[in-house]
Amino acid sequence: MQTKKLIGIALAAALVGTMGAVAATSASAVDVLDTNPDLHEHKVGIVGSFNEWTDDVAEMTDEDGDGVFIGDVSNVAAGTYQFKVRLDGAWDYSWGEYEADYERTFNSQTNCSITLDTESRVFVAIDTNGADGNVWPVSYVAIPNTPEEIDTTNTKYGVVGTINEWSAPDVPMFEAANGHYVATLGDLPADAAFKVRDFNDTEWINSWGAYEVDYDRTFNSQTDIAPGVEAKDVVVYFDTACNDDFNLFPISYSYIDADGNKQFVYTGPEKPEESSADESSADESSAGEPSADESSAGEPSADESTTDTPEYYESLITDYIYFDNSQTKWDTVKAYWWN
Repeated sequence: MQTKKLIGIALAAALVGTMGAVAATSASAVDVLDTNPDLHEHKVGIVGSFNEWTDDVAEMTDEDGDGVFIGDVSNVAAGTYQFKVRLDGAWDYSWGEYEADYERTFNSQTNCSITLDTESRVFVAIDTNGADGNVWPVSYVAIPNTPEEIDTTNTKYGVVGTINEWSAPDVPMFEAANGHYVATLGDLPADAAFKVRDFNDTEWINSWGAYEVDYDRTFNSQTDIAPGVEAKDVVVYFDTACNDDFNLFPISYSYIDADGNKQFVYTGPEKPEESSADESSADESSAGEPSADESSAGEPSADESTTDTPEYYESLITDYIYFDNSQTKWDTVKAYWWN
């Protein structure tokens, strides 16, 4: 296998299985879904020949809460490795390669397998969004430790920032699971900052940063992602699968802090809280009664009576407009430009 052909993503198809076909297993994944539907209450880990199957070699996390757990194994020497994903460091619940004969990945007898031509970092993901835990797919990708060994021919996204003076070549991102991309940045100083953009796009047509509350977006955000501390072994995660709105694709990152602890940071939008029963009943009890806005129909609102304020014009702007590299401001429409 040529080294530059190393990067390959082995995605297990999310196939729909039947419970009757899993009679050969000692337990059913439905037990987990019925009794503990939130896997965030469990330890999701990677176990395999990386360390002779002696213990989970890495823990997997779901920082943006979309049901896809990702973990990685660092500095894996060249060779062929077998592995699986399991819960709570035990073999009661594990997932491997899809077995067509039994329509399952749960407690599969087939290990996932990857071959490395050079020392690499292996990222593993499991997608728990399927209703049937028997067919949750496991995906994986390897990123060589030596940048010269990385093939970026089909790279879609990259990381740009102070690490490369905000110019190409970007640090390439690779798809660890369907729509979930990762990149390794190494060690960063306290004043580092970065964003994700279309790979090597010097025109900056599509980029993503930290979530901006005022404009409800991460797309073309003015806010850089900045750890603010010396961060070792930084890994960036970019999720394009959590929703259909590219304005809200979230970015997370992990790093090792000064005390040697692994930290995870989520920079995307907060998930809306579900309405409680009390709130819904309150809405139902007031059905038929006019709201404050409805009862004052015909009277100008505060916004309507103050259309000459900066706040009014800013409320009309949904996206920043690129014009030039000056930091001028139009007093009429209150639009901003930046370097």
